[in-house]
Amino acid sequence: EVRSLHLSGSGLELEATGSLPFEGSTGGRLSLTSSLDLAVLLPFYDVLDRASGRLKARLDVAGTLERPVPTGSLSVEDALLDGPEFPTPIEKLAGTVSFHPGEVRSDGVSARIGGGSVAVAGVAALAEGELRRVDLTLRARDLELESGKDLQVKAGADLAAKGEWPTPAVSGEVRFDDVVYVPSLDATELLK
Repeated sequence: EVRSLHLSGSGLELEATGSLPFEGSTGGRLSLTSSLDLAVLLPFYDVLDRASGRLKARLDVAGTLERPVPTGSLSVEDALLDGPEFPTPIEKLAGTVSFHPGEVRSDGVSARIGGGSVAVAGVAALAEGELRRVDLTLRARDLELESGKDLQVKAGADLAAKGEWPTPAVSGEVRFDDVVYVPSLDATELLK
């Protein structure tokens, strides 16, 4: 049981009260409020070279640690995520995800990727902590994507996924606005 916990440090504010048992039929309730500077994650995740922005949470978690039931919200503000495995940095990541019994909802999470914009919104229905149904939209504009050193693509999309998970119906369009192929040429190979 946490009667009252307050942690404050470089890039982190956390307050928690309540308790959650590990398992069992009687659950508990844990209230959590936090604010985290994403740069704090750098020493813990090799996948990230750069991280900035703020992640805020305001959650009430009922149930058990084995089967938590969160309500509340998680929001990200002006985030930047980049690393060696990222084809292009994720910039200006912002939005809020709300947790309700049986569903996760967002009116919009957006980011700048590859010089363009991406926005995702919708609802994911849950049952016993597992994804059951989705109703999501994705809108992408002016994405500049590289596919190897020889091919550059500028694309956009308007997609919707709706239905039972893991086989929702996906509809919409993906547009290739510009495709440029510039082959690498080694002149010494041609002279042989």
